[in-house]
Amino acid sequence: MNDRLTTLLHDQAARLDVHPPGPGQVRRAALHKRAVRRRSAAAALTVATVVIIALFAVVNPLVGARRTPVPVAPPAHSTRFAGLASAETPVSVPADGRLVLNISPESGATWNVYADGRVIWQRWSSPDAGDPLVIPPGADPSRTTYVQQRLTPHGVQLLVSRILATGQAVGLFGKGMSLGNQAFEADGIAAWYQVCNNGHLIHAQVVPPSYMDNPQLETPAQMRALAQITNLAKNPSSLLPASAWADRTIRPYVPSHYLLVFDRHAPDPAKLPSPAKEVLAQFQPLLHNADQTVTTDQARALIAALDGVGVKVVSNHASNLGFDVPAVGDGNRTILEFRPAVPSSHLTDSGQC
Repeated sequence: MNDRLTTLLHDQAARLDVHPPGPGQVRRAALHKRAVRRRSAAAALTVATVVIIALFAVVNPLVGARRTPVPVAPPAHSTRFAGLASAETPVSVPADGRLVLNISPESGATWNVYADGRVIWQRWSSPDAGDPLVIPPGADPSRTTYVQQRLTPHGVQLLVSRILATGQAVGLFGKGMSLGNQAFEADGIAAWYQVCNNGHLIHAQVVPPSYMDNPQLETPAQMRALAQITNLAKNPSSLLPASAWADRTIRPYVPSHYLLVFDRHAPDPAKLPSPAKEVLAQFQPLLHNADQTVTTDQARALIAALDGVGVKVVSNHASNLGFDVPAVGDGNRTILEFRPAVPSSHLTDSGQC
């Protein structure tokens, strides 16, 4: 496995897993790419704004003479962060669970099914933006992250057996494997499929061929099978019998934990003003080059501290809230992201199910 595939695997694990699969020695190219795009978009908007103001001043040079700008006090740091539940909202329980199925196709959606019947899922607007497309009735769109339903034990068994049979018919889910697909080359995206087989979570991942040392290309039959699996995960309510459901109603899932991830360099709390410096310094695994899982209360406290000292927000979506913070090393910066976590096991074949 080469470095780019390792990076992609770590990014996939970080996005989906409350228990990261190991120290984050390899930083995420995808996260950096999104950060660069966001900065480029912001810079382009700034340039466009300056040009418009300059043109307006040329057309009407008396504007500045007629009116003296009135200073406006900057607003208090009370940004409404997407995906962060209010302190009064109870988190969803239980906070852990035995994962039996995880599907994350390249479209940016995620489905997680647990042995106790919970189906925790969401369809996101895009892998970059990460705004939820499924909002339960009465839910606050800016507070919605994942949603949940519940299968019966029989429903879980039926869903898993159908997906396992579909994959095994074309050589998938007997052992973990990565398959190359030329269509994924341009954007460096990946699709992830993981299902319980004989007590172990077995994965099939589709990646750009250049990410692999000896690429095994996805066959047409495997492409069709994975498309069928994706469709089954997208539409379980219509494709499973009513008897498979304990509660088909789509309800909000309120995370009990968030995953802290960062770009190429670990954040450096010493370069931040108080009290953000002291709050960030509490997260030692993060500062020692590893991703870290924190409770919602811990995430809320750190977000408030960063926001309170004016740290720049570079993304504000339900699936990713990012701050531009100083990093270890002279002049280094990094993007510190908060991502809502769902209960899961390690995203490797060693996971028990």
